[in-house]
Amino acid sequence: MWSRGGNLLAAYPAGSLKDKVPLDGALPGAKAAEKEEGDQGGEVEEVAAMGGSEIALLTPDGRLARVDAANGALLTRPLPAHPNPDRSGIGTLDDIFTRGKLVPRPHHPGQVAVVTRRGAAFGDILLWDLRIPRHIRTLSGLPISAPSVSSDDPSPGPLAFDERGSRLAVQTSSRKVRVWDVDRGKQLPGSATSSSDGYMIGVGAGDKALTYKGGRVTIHDLTDAENSTTLHVPDGAETFVRGNRLEVLFGGVQGSFTLRRRTFDLRPEAQFRALCKVADRDYTTAERELLPDGTPAQPPCT
Repeated sequence: MWSRGGNLLAAYPAGSLKDKVPLDGALPGAKAAEKEEGDQGGEVEEVAAMGGSEIALLTPDGRLARVDAANGALLTRPLPAHPNPDRSGIGTLDDIFTRGKLVPRPHHPGQVAVVTRRGAAFGDILLWDLRIPRHIRTLSGLPISAPSVSSDDPSPGPLAFDERGSRLAVQTSSRKVRVWDVDRGKQLPGSATSSSDGYMIGVGAGDKALTYKGGRVTIHDLTDAENSTTLHVPDGAETFVRGNRLEVLFGGVQGSFTLRRRTFDLRPEAQFRALCKVADRDYTTAERELLPDGTPAQPPCT
């Protein structure tokens, strides 16, 4: 448990809420009764799970730290995320009204991708290994769509890794979604467009980026925009990309709070097999008149 606008509160074992580990003193300065104006060293802006009981923390002034939530021990003392001092700290109105973002890198223990408040304006994505600790590289592109400080939007935010941690989808301030090859430090060709009231979900297998708006998930083909497809999901559902799967979590109906899950296979060949199983029929005469020349005469799902 943690406070969006203040300090960490506590950690609880997953199997029981009886035992509590206080975390409000995990960062230096967190328990200070009075802090100097502008000193946010003890506050926490973002939290990311790093495996086991380790969590990574990002402060409003752009510092990173690592904490063991099992006992509240500080494993990596707060350090500036930006190796460039000009990119750290708070100094503009955008810095005040937006917040940073922190996501763990799958299959790369200890690594995180971070966008600080000020770094969002420069398009800086910082890759860190917090167990060493060491700044690995900076991916610099277009300004990044930083979440608003006042927003409680549960959307995934402007950063999302693929299942292997090799590619990173980024939503820019112009609502474009670009995908990075993280190890090579290169952007993939092409981009996807997210609407002003939609957001980016993540990156799928191949050259695919996924966005969400009002109950519709669009699967963008970065190499061929005309090859994009749309799936309809319950409005307000939470969506996650896991390799070739889109997982959708949503509540029950008629006052029930039971969490329900749907899984969609994003591979076209798998979707085609599912359609064939449901239809279980040949083309009608009218449909065959619409098919291009050379279409095989046998049923489509044989």
